[in-house]
Amino acid sequence: MLNEILVLTLIAVGSVSGAWLIGARSTLLAIPTGLLLASTARILIFSTCNMFSLREYSAGAFYVLLAGTIVVAALKARVGLYRPVIVAVAAGLLGVFATRILGIIGTRHGDSYWILAVSHLMQKSGDMNILDGHTPLKRGFAYPLLLALGPQDQWLTGMTPYIFFAMVCALAWVVWELVKSQPRSRTYFVGAVLVLVGFTATMPLRAIFYINGHTLFAVGLIITVGVSVLALRDKVLSNAHLVALCAGVYVATSTRAEGIAIMAIAILPVISLRFVSRYKAAIVIASLTTSFAIWQATYNSYLIPNGMPWVVFMMILVGAGLLPIIKWFDWLRFRIFFIGFIGLLVVFAAAEVKWHSDFSRGHRALVYNLFFNFSTKSLGSGGWGLMFAGLALLLLLALFSRWSPEFRYLLMISVMLVVGSLISKMLDGGQFGHPDLGRVGWSDSLNRMWIQTFGIFVITVAVGLIQNEKIWQRLGAKNKGE
Repeated sequence: MLNEILVLTLIAVGSVSGAWLIGARSTLLAIPTGLLLASTARILIFSTCNMFSLREYSAGAFYVLLAGTIVVAALKARVGLYRPVIVAVAAGLLGVFATRILGIIGTRHGDSYWILAVSHLMQKSGDMNILDGHTPLKRGFAYPLLLALGPQDQWLTGMTPYIFFAMVCALAWVVWELVKSQPRSRTYFVGAVLVLVGFTATMPLRAIFYINGHTLFAVGLIITVGVSVLALRDKVLSNAHLVALCAGVYVATSTRAEGIAIMAIAILPVISLRFVSRYKAAIVIASLTTSFAIWQATYNSYLIPNGMPWVVFMMILVGAGLLPIIKWFDWLRFRIFFIGFIGLLVVFAAAEVKWHSDFSRGHRALVYNLFFNFSTKSLGSGGWGLMFAGLALLLLLALFSRWSPEFRYLLMISVMLVVGSLISKMLDGGQFGHPDLGRVGWSDSLNRMWIQTFGIFVITVAVGLIQNEKIWQRLGAKNKGE
């Protein structure tokens, strides 16, 4: 246990120090951004070591980088660094206490066992080529790499709850940054309502200890979308936010198979902004394509044509991704968010028409999982309680007002994430010749994918309600007896 405490403390302090060095001064931003930076570094170090068959040195090199980051941050920092460090270390220690002392174990599931097996292989510096095939294509290596830092023949148990804590921090940071000009009473009231709705669901609570990459993906997605919407509002994309966004894109894309599709949706708003330079837009896109290419080259060459060097594959993928930033394609780039929005809806509608009979079971499963199971006459079988029904009702309430640009973009992104997740599920089954939209039960892959995106839905509803002047004016009038 002492080994795990030391490793998780090093990760917590080193990651927050890295975030502080790039300019993330807020505690709520420093913790998730630091985690994303640390995860990115872990991926790049391991991939490089794997390339030269030096995998046994990857963990040591990662620890040295963290230690060096702490030293540099300590020398430069005068005030302000201690607070996020204390909070991060406390969160890590709480995670260790819950898993090692209290013995809390995540829900047992086949995917979890597979992830732990991969983590064990990485810890043993095993040959990554044995993982080629369909199964590893569906799961990235960002999350197993973090678990592999645990004690010998064990995984880093406190890492999973720490990731969940970082996700909560990211969500709180985005909401606060978007509504901090509003009266605080509104924020506290809406926050309390959303927390109460959330407590009716078991899936978010399950995610605290569940061995899977969904929450790590969610951290990257929330930071990416949050930074994009803040850039839209403030008409500027700072270097600190750019680094955080790119780290979020990189990690999420390396975590799940649908990552490249979902994160491609998430970056559309920021690359379509006219004030974002061509250089910054290129970096954002490259963080997406490079991440996926390195994943494929490191332990899954399933998508790389036989005989093609992985460097060539990477150049083709990255080069194709950068086409929209060429000046000739500015007409596409500055409209790509709206074109992507319409395009996704068209693709989904076409798929629904073509495979309507195949999707009939999936449609029923969606309703049963997210809202109400009419067969058992109980709340949704997916473990979401009243969360999605409550969010839908609150969103309808938020729609009846003048929309701010931030709320409009969040609403569009939310719709695109829902449609994108559904299309990803179609492709998931389609690769085996049976496109569908899932089955009834919490363990269905689409049902678990909502862990990755529900934070964006919560942010959208929160911002829409807090900024809705009509609601608060009427409430104020009633309180005055008018």
